[in-house]
Amino acid sequence: MKKSAEVLQHHFDLERLREPVKDQNRMDNARVNLGIVLANQKIESYKHMVLNNLQGLVDWKVRREAKHFQ
Repeated sequence: MKKSAEVLQHHFDLERLREPVKDQNRMDNARVNLGIVLANQKIESYKHMVLNNLQGLVDWKVRREAKHFQ
């Protein structure tokens, strides 16, 4: 999965730099695909925390910055 994240990150970077006209739909698709792969990479550690360290998860949520609540 690491290689797919690298490829999708590269694709997203290319879409952001596309000239002369940036296609917002293509850029959004690249962003979503990258986000899905990155989320899948983190899901196992999240599941482990929920199943084995619920207090740690609650503590983390309490300490988050306000910008993440929007």
